[in-house]
Amino acid sequence: MDATEEGALWEQHWRGETAAERMLYDLYEPLIRMVVGKSFKTIQSTDPDLFADLKQVGRLALLEAIRNFDPSKGSFSGYANRWIWGKCMHAFDAHNKQCAEASIDEPDEEGEIREVADHSPDHLETLTGSSQRRRASSALDRVRPAIYRDIVRWRAEQGISSRRIARSLGVSRLRVDGIYRKT
Repeated sequence: MDATEEGALWEQHWRGETAAERMLYDLYEPLIRMVVGKSFKTIQSTDPDLFADLKQVGRLALLEAIRNFDPSKGSFSGYANRWIWGKCMHAFDAHNKQCAEASIDEPDEEGEIREVADHSPDHLETLTGSSQRRRASSALDRVRPAIYRDIVRWRAEQGISSRRIARSLGVSRLRVDGIYRKT
């Protein structure tokens, strides 16, 4: 589709024609696969249900982007990319917060409740007994989603740098550091 045809679609959409909105959605749908696939590529294999949810969030975000687009603010592709990425990151963070809240406490051998935070990666190195290390590792195994566990293990157990992890996941180093600190 050339720029003239696309411009005509936008004009029809702004006049309220729903068929034009659907055609614009179909035209830009590959952005969803590009943004979600690139930004959350490791989640596809570690948590396919979450990945499917993020793709659905991306679909809704694209539709919202089409409905809210103002051409005076730049190109639609850039606008839609930011919209899709932002909505997906918000959903991803909400999912992670929900999972973290679901696994805050765990009983220890004496039946007392200990916070999972007591077994954070910084504390793993200081735990002396193998029993303590097993409990800490067990707590880490319950941290969801899997990508958070992977980041903690790569940083704490394997000593891989945030920069290298970020590059392999396709996210920023600050994002990796934030996830590491949260977990």
